[in-house]
Amino acid sequence: MKPHKSMLLLPAALLVMHNASAQKSRLVLSDNYPSASEKINFTYSPTGTLLEGKKEVSAQVFFIDGKNFPAVDIDLKTKGRMLEGGFTIPADAKTFFIKIFSNEDIDNNNSKGFIYMVYKDRIPVAGAYESEAFVLNSEVGGRFAKIKADHDAAIALYKQENEAYPEVVKLFDHNYYYLLSRNRDTVSRAILISKLKNLERNTSETELHLAASISGWLGQKTSADSLNNLIKVKFPNGETITNEEIYAILDEKVTGKKDSLYKVFISKYPDSKNSNLENIQAQIVVGYLEAGNIEAAEKYALLIQKKSTLAGCFNDVAYEWATMGTNLGLAEKLSKRSVNIMLENLKHPDSMPFYSSGGINQLYKDMYYNYSDSYAFILYLQKRYGEALKYQKGVYEYYKHNRPIIEHYVLILNNWVNMLNAKG
Repeated sequence: MKPHKSMLLLPAALLVMHNASAQKSRLVLSDNYPSASEKINFTYSPTGTLLEGKKEVSAQVFFIDGKNFPAVDIDLKTKGRMLEGGFTIPADAKTFFIKIFSNEDIDNNNSKGFIYMVYKDRIPVAGAYESEAFVLNSEVGGRFAKIKADHDAAIALYKQENEAYPEVVKLFDHNYYYLLSRNRDTVSRAILISKLKNLERNTSETELHLAASISGWLGQKTSADSLNNLIKVKFPNGETITNEEIYAILDEKVTGKKDSLYKVFISKYPDSKNSNLENIQAQIVVGYLEAGNIEAAEKYALLIQKKSTLAGCFNDVAYEWATMGTNLGLAEKLSKRSVNIMLENLKHPDSMPFYSSGGINQLYKDMYYNYSDSYAFILYLQKRYGEALKYQKGVYEYYKHNRPIIEHYVLILNNWVNMLNAKG
């Protein structure tokens, strides 16, 4: 008897069932087939986990949509030995994972994570398989929920996506074929060659770019170079050429040359929304500050929309000067600006992919107190111990178990006490 098509996918299907089964042991959703825009409730049992007995247990949900990657905080309620929470799945979500944690302790479900696909009529929506694969083979799962990377499971899921939705444009095609190229087995190579033949018949820049990448991964340098040249001819203002120009600016070490290249790029692409433009602006700010050209640095500082990026620039330069014992007056001003920027950001936080409001608040708090530590150190070098102690005390209370912070606090405190004793 000829095997049914679904039997050919049995290993991957078993993998998904095993993963779901492991999750249901202690985290249970109100719907085993959660759908877009649905309100989902869940129960979680911390019994037998590293969170058992913890007084403050929190939860966050991260949604994979291939675009905005939103995240939300969950208000957990205690019910007996269980914890309960709920959230609404965004309309464009394909997959989501739940993080249950207490401070630095995270229940990562034996490294597998609590990952769930989004369904329609009990069938995974287009993009669900590949989005779960993305969690397993990118840094996202590990960084935010300590989910262990599993490239074999990711490949199986990518294959399921292609089998279930062969005509739908994929969100993470590049990730899938790159993973296959790392396998170096005959089956993976055959898939890459077949995909390459199909891509070379297409005319979009994205598909030709993937074809060039696959050629390179297969060791076909001449073919890859030929495809890259074709892309540049067909799309003179396309993403490939603009990215090359962006990376050339990022790699330029001389600030004046970087500035000139940036201006040329902006004149050619005045409406560019490339995410690396702000990184270039930040590099120029730092370069001009280090060169002592404060006026030029300030002009570029005004261009930076994400003020936490600007705060990082100011802090890095100020702390570098402080460690060298130079420009302490200017270092103090820059450092204070970085502290004030982060204080303002805490009042009016930005939205960021993969960060819930609580996650952004935590990130900004970390940045605020790190920059306050730098500022206190600069005040200490100026022998303004009382002012330094005012800031360092807050840093110490935030980072009580951080040895360098404790040392900084004790150093400033001792000098402040000695100064008071000297005054009688």
